Amino acid sequence: MEGVHIKDIEHIEGVQRFFTRAICKRARLPRMDYASRLANLDLSSLEYRRVYFDLTMCYKIVNKLLDIDAAEMFTVNSNVHSTRGNSYRLQSTTIPRHDFRLYFFTSRVVPIWNSLPQHVVSSVNIITFMSRLKTVDLSPFCKLYPFK
Repeated sequence: MEGVHIKDIEHIEGVQRFFTRAICKRARLPRMDYASRLANLDLSSLEYRRVYFDLTMCYKIVNKLLDIDAAEMFTVNSNVHSTRGNSYRLQSTTIPRHDFRLYFFTSRVVPIWNSLPQHVVSSVNIITFMSRLKTVDLSPFCKLYPFK
């Protein structure tokens, strides 16, 4: 992972760390670490939410709920019979040749989408998808702050 990317994640999470600390201080809660503050405030880390909403956007694109041509981003291989992941496997149409392309939406979302269980990706609507996605542990895909 590039150092710049880690620094960016640290900087953005730092904003949430600051405000959760301020909220807890104002509410006169005892001093606690970032993970405990998130749990007490019923929040997820920003990194975790990015993964969650990337997958939600991917669902909308694959199921044509948005006016975005999915064929420009990835191909859907629905004939793949694998014991892992799901039968709606995605494949990126572009191969990242430069480091900066590793952080594009398609490069981020395709490996995570392919690891989702079948019952999640085959959801009939976005509400069902989002509720089923909440049952999946996405923390392995968060590099620094895997707090749900």
